[in-house]
Amino acid sequence: MDEALAKTEEWRRRMLNKLLFVVQAQATGAGDRSSLLQDHLAFMTSLEQRGLLFAAGPLLDEAGAPSGDGLVILRAGSTAEAVELMAADPYVTAGLRTVKVRPWRVMEGSVTVRLSYAAGTFQLD
Repeated sequence: MDEALAKTEEWRRRMLNKLLFVVQAQATGAGDRSSLLQDHLAFMTSLEQRGLLFAAGPLLDEAGAPSGDGLVILRAGSTAEAVELMAADPYVTAGLRTVKVRPWRVMEGSVTVRLSYAAGTFQLD
């Protein structure tokens, strides 16, 4: 094996190498989502409480307003499981959003959390 390739493989073995699933949720324009917002948030919170939700939130337009689309990152065993989970989202069942699920192998990056016990605050960077 070429020395550069061997060095690259060694580097990759030390990286996170965590499989997650990225969900691109796209508004269909079929109706007003506001009536289902609480149901949608309760659904997403239930995924978080079950340890299945890594991160989620609305995608914004250039002015910083929600665009109607969203991004969800799930911890699931397979693409099929992630699709099944998202099929239960009230926005999806009502036809207000469609979803596209893609596997994502996380290799690089970092998260910093600063907790202040006295102030009862946290900062996530």
